[in-house]
Amino acid sequence: MKRIIGFDSWTRGSHHFARLVQAFRKRGFELLLIHIGSWGHDKDRAEEEILGDLLVRDIRYYRGMSFKDILLRENPAAVIYLSTRAFAHQSFNRYAHSLGIPTCHLYHGLVNVQAVEAGDLAYKMNWVSQSRIIFDRFLKNATILLPSYAKSLVCTKAGLKHWLWFFKEIMHKATATVYDQAPPDCTTTTGCVYTQADVRHMVRVYGVPQEMVQVVGNPDLAAFQLKENHLGCRINEQQVRKNEIIYIDTALIEAGVVFGGRDDFMKHLLDTHERLREHGYSLILKLHPGHFRTGVADDARKHGLEICEKEDFVDRLNKASAVIVESSTAAMIPALMGMPLLLANYGKLQGQAYGKVLTTYPKARHLKDLKQVQNILSEIETSTQAQEVWDWIRENSGPLPAEDMPDRVAEAVMQVIRN
Repeated sequence: MKRIIGFDSWTRGSHHFARLVQAFRKRGFELLLIHIGSWGHDKDRAEEEILGDLLVRDIRYYRGMSFKDILLRENPAAVIYLSTRAFAHQSFNRYAHSLGIPTCHLYHGLVNVQAVEAGDLAYKMNWVSQSRIIFDRFLKNATILLPSYAKSLVCTKAGLKHWLWFFKEIMHKATATVYDQAPPDCTTTTGCVYTQADVRHMVRVYGVPQEMVQVVGNPDLAAFQLKENHLGCRINEQQVRKNEIIYIDTALIEAGVVFGGRDDFMKHLLDTHERLREHGYSLILKLHPGHFRTGVADDARKHGLEICEKEDFVDRLNKASAVIVESSTAAMIPALMGMPLLLANYGKLQGQAYGKVLTTYPKARHLKDLKQVQNILSEIETSTQAQEVWDWIRENSGPLPAEDMPDRVAEAVMQVIRN
């Protein structure tokens, strides 16, 4: 079989590639994920393994070969990324372009749930947490990633513009700021986004031509088993719900923003739990997968907090009164069902900005005081027009059925391979 390479920093995102395997296989292509986990993020993985249907190789498999030599050896028809902003990804992408290999940037979430419009600050920086992250990653960046990217610039005879971008990115990363326009080596031949709401972002930030950005659907609908008949099922409330409120988080402590660390975030959750309980509500947590190494899940259980697992998410939502959300793609699930969304703006999240996808949802309200939950829910119930919610759902559900998302991605990649 001809081969397509997925490139990533570790195996934690492998499920985003694994769902594409069969779609490419029936078109005559094998999908191989190559990751650099042994460089720091995922040190204990095997050199080669199978995750689901996906063939996965750590960079150690290639015994010190450069990115360019790996591309020459594998001779892929295309390369797919979930992100291109990291230096390693930019280096791999630069070599791919120099060899005439088409590339695709597949967004692995809905970006516009965050405040990502030009000039917006998506999150408040926590400098203590951020400094810890920068310090932990300094050695890997100084000895592996930066030299690797600099080598790619030399080998491909980069012009002054690209070297200036390189130094600019170093400064932005060192100061934990993100420039609104990504460097040229982040640009791919084509791009895939979940819904129409993210097309403009990929064009503006990553420089992918608008005609090359494909809207492929939201795979979270399939992953959480949200069926088409679930869309809008909670617009008109007709049955008594449990007094449960589900909190959907985004693992902000992993990004070094807002919260100072695990203890700080746990205090936020416990305060939320206590305030809600005072007003007759039970708190249920839907934790981001990024908490696999934070210890938050274990701490939450020790304090008696209940955690909603992925496979129970839709059923549990359908019994809950509302959801409190951070700016998570998972927040789209209750919204597409027609549930009230309470955008967390209290405690450490006071002043937190949210993207237009969530702020334009007719049943969304900013939650600035947990004492106001009942009043807000009553106001939503009396003031929201069902047609407004249906219009939002049709605009933001993405192409359906969601289960066909892998085929849409495969077709977008096939198009640039053919061309």
